[in-house]
Amino acid sequence: MLSFRNVDADPADDPATWPFDAKITAVERGDLDDYRRIKAACDRDPETRAAFLDACDVLGDDPGAALVRLWLEGLPREERAMLAARRMRAAVERSGLSRAQVASRLGTSTSRLSTYLSGKVVPRADLYESILAL
Repeated sequence: MLSFRNVDADPADDPATWPFDAKITAVERGDLDDYRRIKAACDRDPETRAAFLDACDVLGDDPGAALVRLWLEGLPREERAMLAARRMRAAVERSGLSRAQVASRLGTSTSRLSTYLSGKVVPRADLYESILAL
């Protein structure tokens, strides 16, 4: 049975609502029933699909990631990167901070932040989550 630690989410909730760390945990430790729920959520929403594929990328060669990736690969990597960039840009705009202030808070340069927000570079999972949490 899937469970999350140190994450404010319930495995019984819709997988689309889980934070990124919970998505990683579900891909890594889930069973076929969990993967079916993930697939159903991803079929309903391309951004959820992109987030779960990002979780698969974080996990690399993990067997759960390989299975979930096989089910979800319908969205090309470039499209996933653009969806992630759009989510990050929206988070920065919602924050009310300048890009320079955001970069400073994240411990990166403004030019590097710009590469994330343009979709040219996908940040590490922890940095991605920090940007979304602004």
